Amino acid sequence: MSCNVRQISLLACFLIVLLRVAIGWQFLYEGRWKLDTQKTSKPWSAEGYLVNARGPFRDKFRSLVEDPNGLDKLE
Repeated sequence: MSCNVRQISLLACFLIVLLRVAIGWQFLYEGRWKLDTQKTSKPWSAEGYLVNARGPFRDKFRSLVEDPNGLDKLE
């Protein structure tokens, strides 16, 4: 009996498809949640992530925020 190392069993294929569907469901749920919070008094924002950006694109990410240094909060 020759055993092909690259051959995937039917159970493994099913589990891979199930994993991909679960990950897709998670992305769909999180995206819908972020869109739904836009109608609330405190909408979701990426401001905290963009303000704390580091690396070569730091200035580009910080330019996407209106007040990256938080100077408006001092008044």
